Amino acid sequence: MAYLADEMGLQPLPAISAMNIILIISILINGVPIIIEAVKGIAQRQVNVDELVSIAIIACIANGNFLEAAVVSAIMVAGALMEEAVSDSALHAIEELVKMTPDTAFLEKNGEELKVKVSQIIQGDILVVKAGGIIPVDGIVTDGACAVDESAVTGESVPKPKARGDKVWAGTLNTDGFLRIRAQRVGKDSTMGKIISMITAAEQSKIRSAKIVDQYAGWFTPVILSCALLAFLVTRDIERAITVLIVGCPCSFLLG
Repeated sequence: MAYLADEMGLQPLPAISAMNIILIISILINGVPIIIEAVKGIAQRQVNVDELVSIAIIACIANGNFLEAAVVSAIMVAGALMEEAVSDSALHAIEELVKMTPDTAFLEKNGEELKVKVSQIIQGDILVVKAGGIIPVDGIVTDGACAVDESAVTGESVPKPKARGDKVWAGTLNTDGFLRIRAQRVGKDSTMGKIISMITAAEQSKIRSAKIVDQYAGWFTPVILSCALLAFLVTRDIERAITVLIVGCPCSFLLG
């Protein structure tokens, strides 16, 4: 066994020191779940980035490079956590924006104020927004005056005065007055609706990007493994082969 290890260029496993124990614990926490997912992927005949990363981790451990194995697994886990955090943040932002847009509004028709669903409002309808009410649509002020908090749309914290002829946007707050508004854009066509659509599209784009990485893994993983094998066959140095595996790990793709 010692002779075989020398022929392959393998290093003897280092003595179990306090540092090695910490690294092994890190590998167990971060690396083992990746290896388990890789095994599941192989069982389901689905190749993704987990297989390549798992081989790199196992090769590092076999060669006694606990630090490299811990670093690779930690970077992969950090990338996954960052992706999840960004996704959760985007979903929370969308939920908050949706809450800013009211479900109902007061429609003025034949001298009466009728409470209707915002989805029933059409262009040209006259809406009444009292103090403390959230403006439900993009429109033009036809009567009244007040200060409107537009921070949800523009980020400006100081309320702006609004009077006849001024434009107002859905999701903004009438702080202290009375307004009649002629509806111009409603629902998804409103400024708030477009903001929600852009955030949703950006989140879907990130999901598609993650799927693309897994699609590329179908040929990327075999190519890197072939390069690592070629490096070993040419140099007879397992360290160089492991280096190829580590460099080939798509950590930067996931962190991006």
